[in-house]
Amino acid sequence: MNAVAAVWRRDVLRTLRNKAVMVSALLIPGLFLLAFHAAFSRSAADLGIDYADYLLPTAMMQAIIFTAGGSALAVARDAEEGIHSRLRTMPAPMWAVAAGRVLADLTRMAWSGGIVLALSLALGARIRGGIGGILVMLLIFALVTAIIAAGVDGLCLLSAKPVSTALLFQSLTIIILMFSTAFVPAEALPDALAPVIRHVPVSPILETIRARMAGDPAGAAGVEAAAWLVALAGAAGWGFVHALSRRSHA
Repeated sequence: MNAVAAVWRRDVLRTLRNKAVMVSALLIPGLFLLAFHAAFSRSAADLGIDYADYLLPTAMMQAIIFTAGGSALAVARDAEEGIHSRLRTMPAPMWAVAAGRVLADLTRMAWSGGIVLALSLALGARIRGGIGGILVMLLIFALVTAIIAAGVDGLCLLSAKPVSTALLFQSLTIIILMFSTAFVPAEALPDALAPVIRHVPVSPILETIRARMAGDPAGAAGVEAAAWLVALAGAAGWGFVHALSRRSHA
């Protein structure tokens, strides 16, 4: 556990010392939330949708993707600077390195998510599912943070140019959410597109969170979300540890 704590402390301190990363973590997700709410809240109201409620999970998911992008870039730079090669010569297991990195990502997400949550509540969002709904929401966000961060970190390490791959992921963050029910419900999409978008992994996860926020049962979306989370958690966790153990870009 000392190795996990050491990696977590190093990565958190590196984040705190980087002003650009702190701006990205603390300001950018909230600015996107405010921009999308200003642009689409009236149109959503015409459809009978409280857009502050609808957008809260989306904004949190966007903050998670920004967190994963920052994590990927930090991990990629460590790889190209030979940090991982040196770590492999030490007695600490690589799963501890991966766990420390993911804990650092969860710490950053706690900062970003706290600001997004506060802004969403100020815009009128309400969590009507009680303590149970809040706990389910927070648990899902934590799981998704760990899954996306570990998955993207692993993919970057397995690429020929980790830093370039990390930068590419950062440029695709908005597009990733566009192909889901993040901003528009499936019912409002064209008939040919709606069935596909409804089952993209992000969509059932978002719909499960929205249902629990409203105090409603998650239903089939909840079952699908749980299946995706279990499958992706196993793949992302194994892949990240495997990539740390096998690849060197020094």
